[in-house]
Amino acid sequence: MNLEHLAQYNLFANETLLRLTRLENQGYNNTNYLLESTKADYLVRLFRANTFNRKDEFEIGKKAFKKKVAPKPLLLDTTQNLMIAQFGKGEHKTRLSPRALQSIARTLQKVHRIKHHQKPYDMFKAYKKSLSNKAFLLFKKLHLQRSEPVLCHHDLNPKNILFQAHKLTLIDWEYARINDRYFDLASIVVEFKLTNKEIHLLLRTYFTCKTSYELKKLELYVEIYKVVCALWFEDYGKDELCPKL
Repeated sequence: MNLEHLAQYNLFANETLLRLTRLENQGYNNTNYLLESTKADYLVRLFRANTFNRKDEFEIGKKAFKKKVAPKPLLLDTTQNLMIAQFGKGEHKTRLSPRALQSIARTLQKVHRIKHHQKPYDMFKAYKKSLSNKAFLLFKKLHLQRSEPVLCHHDLNPKNILFQAHKLTLIDWEYARINDRYFDLASIVVEFKLTNKEIHLLLRTYFTCKTSYELKKLELYVEIYKVVCALWFEDYGKDELCPKL
């Protein structure tokens, strides 16, 4: 792939492409590039993994953009295994101020309100052959919990969250799927090592103090999230990010 190849797309008919730079931070399933033109910056993703429904990812990305929680997807070419989107700008954080934590909670509210027709993801079915006895019991406990299926981002590690002034955007939507809202909430708890005080702030903001939240359910999803992370790292031999589901 080069500038000449990309310039053939009608998307760039009224601008000149200047530079194509491979990004330093890469995902496990794509090779990512910054494309600079005379009008804008773009993210070009070349797909390395074929296990994802890229059309579904593209549609979810467009819905997330309308909710102002994601950069706009602009082009999907499944024959060339690439996707082009607006380049998301901002900084990553590994520790969250109360204000940043509340921003994440409000962003998740918007994500979880996105309507998308998809069969709910069955984590137990996906991982039951690899579970220890202890982990098996954790998943069985899920059946005792009230199900709250929503569209989840499903990969909320710090590298997929961009902070810019008062704006927050989420990137990398390839793992987005229907799951319980507490899975995304648990991922924030684990990834940012939230204290009990921070956990209550996250939940009070997300549920807007009008709906009671379930700490026991969150604690269960925190443990399940850790199990899934460990299983994924075992498969990929990585220790940087969590999770891939």
